[in-house]
Parts: sequence; structure tokens; C-alpha cells
Amino acid sequence: YLHFSNLEEKKEASSLKVDCYTRALDLQPWRGIRVSVPFDDLSLPAIFRTPTTADKAPLVVLVCGSDSSKEEHFVIEREFLSRGMATVSFDGPGQGEVAQRMPMRPDYHRAVSAVIDSAGSLEGLDLDRIGVIGFGFGGKLAVGAAATDRRIRACVSASGYFDMTVMNWQDPIRSWRFAHLVGVSTLDEARRAAEAYTLEPLIGFLHSDLLVLHGGMDAGIPAAAAKRIADCAGETADFAIVEGGVHCFHNVSWKTNPLICDWMLAHLCSE
Repeated sequence: YLHFSNLEEKKEASSLKVDCYTRALDLQPWRGIRVSVPFDDLSLPAIFRTPTTADKAPLVVLVCGSDSSKEEHFVIEREFLSRGMATVSFDGPGQGEVAQRMPMRPDYHRAVSAVIDSAGSLEGLDLDRIGVIGFGFGGKLAVGAAATDRRIRACVSASGYFDMTVMNWQDPIRSWRFAHLVGVSTLDEARRAAEAYTLEPLIGFLHSDLLVLHGGMDAGIPAAAAKRIADCAGETADFAIVEGGVHCFHNVSWKTNPLICDWMLAHLCSE
């Protein structure tokens, strides 16, 4: 994670992670099914999990952030599944297994729609009740997906932000992470690319219910950058500060994961 000085070493570590996780799928309480999702000229690896307690379960799409991957969602997947919701975690452009073949792209929302399309071939899912959640940079991506795909009824942005004006280009870890994510070799190129990663052209189309959460101790992203999402979304959005929470709530996930999953269940199962 955040290791870019030796990309071959990073690639090897990622490959080992994927192999280990794939071999463990059948051993987990909620068995994972690996699906290849067609997207442009390649495929996106996705893992679907379905609870055993429902004939037709709502589906929650989990969106990765910058330099994160589908394997990281296992803990919160359990929270959704224990409440009777199915999950799908996937690697999109610039993420996980796909990063070597396709960088991040401003129309990432098309990848989310492709994953939802692929769910139509699976049993046990209620595709009239679809939610999406993303953490960090993935929070912005999740809102963009909800704004462009009307099949999505509820969306959670956890530590997300409206655009890339929050970037501290003097921070070598964060700035080079973004450069790697979008597939450029200089920070000047990264700054130019960052201008396209904004919710400005999409937020006006958002129709789904929206929860925007932000950590009160987030040292990298100001709360105003998250609140702007809710303000622009209008009446369908709720905004809340999680006191004591750092970026992506890693230190208070015991509190935020149940909150997020309960909110999602309530909004996907309401009439």
C-alpha cells in the first residue's frame, strides 16, 4: 500500500494477495463468487457474496479508493451480509488487478454500471434495491456512479470529497499516489489530470438517497470538501461528522460500519 518506488515489487505483492484471497473464498462464512465483468476491451474482477437469509437480497456495490483493492472490504462486507444484503467488491480502472492494464479514468462510473449489469446473470439478488458505498477517493467515485446510474437507490460517501482541490501537492506520498493512479509520470501531468476528477458535472443528476460521513480528526481532507457534496446534492442528502474519526474511520470502524450498514438497509428496504 502506497509503495511506488519499486513497481515490480508492488506488483508481486499484489499478485500474492490476490492468490491467497482467491483460495480462501470457499472457506469464508459467506462464500465469494469471482466474476469477470466485461468493460471496454478488458474485464474487471469482482467478488459477489450473497446472504443465506433472503431469497432476493438487496445488492451493495463497494467502490475502492486510490491504491486500494476489493480484498480490503472483507470486514464491512460481513456487516452488510449479516443484515441480509448481498455485496460485490471489484477492482475498477487504476485499482488492484486492473491497475497494470488501465489507469483511473474520469468516467469511472461506467465501471460501476458494468458491475451492476453483470449482476443480472446471478441468482438471489433484488436488482430493484441497489446501493453503493465508497471510502476516501472512492467516496467521490460512488457519488458519481449514483448520479449517473438510476438503478442505484442509496449511496454512502465515507471520507469522500467533491474534487481534487484538496490535494496537497507538496506531500510526496499523496501526490505520487495520484500520479500513479491516473497513469502519468510527472506531477505536472498529475495536476492537469486532477482537474477532470470533480463531481461538478454530475452532482446535479443525483436522485438517490445520500449519506456523507466525515471524520472529525481527518488530517488530510477538510470537512468542507465532504460537506460540499451534501450541500450540492440537496434534500436527499444527510451529512454527519464522526467525532474522533480519522480518514476512512480506520480507528472507529467498530462504530461507523454498523451505522453505515444500518442506514443502507433502511434506505434500500423502505418503500
